Amino acid sequence: MRAVIFATLFFAGLVSLLADTEDEKEILRLQKVIRDAWLKHDIAAVGAIVADDFESWSLKGKRHGKADLLRSVEKNREEATRVEDEKVRVFGDTAIYTAQITDTARDENGESFEAATAVTTVFLRRDGKWQMVQNHDSLLQK
Repeated sequence: MRAVIFATLFFAGLVSLLADTEDEKEILRLQKVIRDAWLKHDIAAVGAIVADDFESWSLKGKRHGKADLLRSVEKNREEATRVEDEKVRVFGDTAIYTAQITDTARDENGESFEAATAVTTVFLRRDGKWQMVQNHDSLLQK
């Protein structure tokens, strides 16, 4: 009897671990889609992943929604993005993505600059599909 209980618990844990691994891969894939779409100004690709009730805080302390984010996709001046220290933690139907991101962009005068941020993004699985619901970036000082 103990062997059956142990085997059942082991199998359940293994299934959960494999599911988390697949979920982690999916979140990393979605983050890459968003990064690539951001650089291409692809509003539709970002809009398909971001939930309608999405919220974020700007670096200037303003709350933003999905429409604000999509306007930023259209108008951003970023030319490249480097991602380091990516991590995904899955808690059932919630996933938290964190990373350090360094963007290369041009300012209003055409001057190139880099900005590094620590990013925390929350995804929820709704109807079997992961959606970005919350994001926060913290500017990192060099």
